[in-house]
Amino acid sequence: MNKCKADASTIQNLKNEVESSDEALQSYKEKYTTAHESQKLAEVKVMELEQRLSDVSTKHQTARDALDDIEKKFGDCQKRENEQSKKVKDLDKENKKLEKKAREIETVSFLLF
Repeated sequence: MNKCKADASTIQNLKNEVESSDEALQSYKEKYTTAHESQKLAEVKVMELEQRLSDVSTKHQTARDALDDIEKKFGDCQKRENEQSKKVKDLDKENKKLEKKAREIETVSFLLF
């Protein structure tokens, strides 16, 4: 009889342990499920951020390329402006020489006639 009581006590202790283990297992399963779902959401968020970064990087590069083109065109315009300015100065010098020559010719013509 004592043996049966001891066995019954052991069985009850084992049942209690199993029940406690079941509760712990259920708690860990819930934590795992929550953590797994959070991880999936985080992965989706990372993919969204990667896509945004890619889009912004593409727009940035497009803007940088456009700026480079504009700066090159501006540089070309400045170069042409400098060339034209030099031509104007050269033409002004030539005009002054021609005006001086014309006055000299007028003076000589006036003296001759």
